[in-house]
Amino acid sequence: MNDDLSTAYLDKSRRHFSVKAVTAGILFSFFCILSCLIFLRIQWLLPGAYYASGIQYQMLGGIPVLVWTVFLLSNRIPVLNRNQFWKLFILAVILRIILLDVPPVQSNDIYRYIWEGRLHWEGINPYRYSPDNPVLFHLNDNLHERINHGHLPAIYPPLTQWWNALAVYPGYCLTGRPIPWMKMAYVFWDLMTLLLLPTWLKRNRVNSSWSVVWAFHPLVIIEFSGNGHLDSLMIFLMLAAMCLSEKPNNEKRPLKYKIFNAPAVAILLAGAVSAKIIPILAFPFFVRQLKRRAVWLPLVPILFLFSYLPYWDAGFSGLILSPWEYMTAWAGPAPAFSLITICSGGNDQVARFAYQSLVVILALILFCVKCRLTQAVWWVFMAYTVLSPIIHPWYTLLLLPFTLGHPLYLIPWMWLTLTIPLTYINYLEFPPDWVNWLVWLPFWILLPGGYLFRSRGAQQRHDR
Repeated sequence: MNDDLSTAYLDKSRRHFSVKAVTAGILFSFFCILSCLIFLRIQWLLPGAYYASGIQYQMLGGIPVLVWTVFLLSNRIPVLNRNQFWKLFILAVILRIILLDVPPVQSNDIYRYIWEGRLHWEGINPYRYSPDNPVLFHLNDNLHERINHGHLPAIYPPLTQWWNALAVYPGYCLTGRPIPWMKMAYVFWDLMTLLLLPTWLKRNRVNSSWSVVWAFHPLVIIEFSGNGHLDSLMIFLMLAAMCLSEKPNNEKRPLKYKIFNAPAVAILLAGAVSAKIIPILAFPFFVRQLKRRAVWLPLVPILFLFSYLPYWDAGFSGLILSPWEYMTAWAGPAPAFSLITICSGGNDQVARFAYQSLVVILALILFCVKCRLTQAVWWVFMAYTVLSPIIHPWYTLLLLPFTLGHPLYLIPWMWLTLTIPLTYINYLEFPPDWVNWLVWLPFWILLPGGYLFRSRGAQQRHDR
């Protein structure tokens, strides 16, 4: 199976915009998005702010990103040089500062991160006691009442717990303001992903200017800087593992690369799984990618299981209680899963089994056919996300770095990430019908439509 990549920087027949024009475009986009974020900040600070507060500015902030996507797909944007990239990075940092000190409005997950990080410094196992447990009443503060699912103990794997503990220390012990510090902890990994993107894009023969999309994407900025979600840690580790598993383009591998590459991939993948369990779906594809060097991959389950040893006093039931409830009971606005439920006769548990079976079957098919690592990972993660019983907007960001420059995946996924903030209207309930139609119908139409791009002359590249 072949995979199509946008190789604008290799196409000398195209007339590219000048460096000054690109720089001007970056600055104009920056000021547009900056204005939207400032208005969003004002909305979030108003009394009575709720999920959909300022959503109009979030949607307007996506327009410059959409324009960049169109120009990048037209192969008119030259490769960013080093100076341009560092200027882009500085602008990205400025955009992320705007919402750091604002309490999150669209999600309350950060309050659980702070609580569980604080428990580590109190010497308490977060997998053993739920936030509402009477044993912990003496620790309650003004943030405690905002913790979601207070009847459940910790759900996130150990690496996330350790990072939360590290981030919460200066917030509680030094400044007394844990929210900005927790946000900074995950914005750090967001920016690390931006730094890694040019290397990832180069190894996939894709124009490094696609980094602009991640730097300026309003959903990236708002979910990590505004709402402080932990997914940035998982995304960086997953991207780093995939980046190392790809052969450097037109480069000979030095001996030290051959020796240390596979163990590093295994450690990074284990870290991604220990941050959030989802990357375990990519494990079989790494086995196929690394071939003989896959002997190092057993490190992934070994390190993952060993990371739970400090928490074993919670017992096996305590460690799996929250993940099990998430898998078997949690639900939210998810149109595709609603259709699966209807086809399952309205039985929620049968629908969940059908959803999980579909993802596993797809993974097996992709493992058996000849396709690139990026392609296999994208399709499995896509199926896991869009067919899930609950789809939060930030769930869609996992795939964004892997779609950049790939016409087959980029068009539908960009549409989804730019429009899914509309689901914050009547959030945690089913949004109005017009929102579901606007967000999901074009996505399902565009998903196979990417192959039309291929048939009209997108450059084809054979598997390595």
